[in-house]
Amino acid sequence: MEAYLKFLIAAAVAVPVFVELRTLGGMLLGYEVSLPVSVVVGVVVAALVVLVDENFSFDRSMSL
Repeated sequence: MEAYLKFLIAAAVAVPVFVELRTLGGMLLGYEVSLPVSVVVGVVVAALVVLVDENFSFDRSMSL
C-alpha cells in the first residue's frame, strides 16, 4: 500500500478517536481524559487499523 494511503487511513481513525475521548470521555466515564492519553490512544488505534488493513487480504474478484 502506498504511504499516503496509510497516512490517510491513520488520520481518519486517529482524529475521531481523539475527539471522542476528549469530548465524550468526561460525560461517559465521569472524568476528563487527559490530552496525552487521548493522543496515545488515537495513535495506537490508528497504527492497529493500518496494520490490520495491510495484512488482511481481500479477494479482488469478489469486490462489488
